[in-house]
Amino acid sequence: NTSMQFLLGLMYGGDLGGTGVVDADDVTEALVRAMTNPSASGRYICSGGSYSYPSLSATLAKLYPDRCFAEEMTDDQSVVPNFDTEKIKTQFNMQFTPIEETLKKAMDS
Repeated sequence: NTSMQFLLGLMYGGDLGGTGVVDADDVTEALVRAMTNPSASGRYICSGGSYSYPSLSATLAKLYPDRCFAEEMTDDQSVVPNFDTEKIKTQFNMQFTPIEETLKKAMDS
């Protein structure tokens, strides 16, 4: 699936850029809160954070030191998107899963 292909790309490295990452469990929780909150209206951005690809590869290398990952880039000039998640955090009291936990769950699945 797309998530596994993304993780493989991080293992091999070489890409600059960045992306927003959100844990699947956080998406599920956000949907439940949106459906059960009478004051919910409009659109909500559900993103646990924005990260450069090299920083995600470095995080994976720290979590799995026995696996082979691309070398950490010291001159990371990636353009990383920035998503405003204030609305979902305040209206639904959302707390997103830390990136390390999200990556570990994805790698171990």
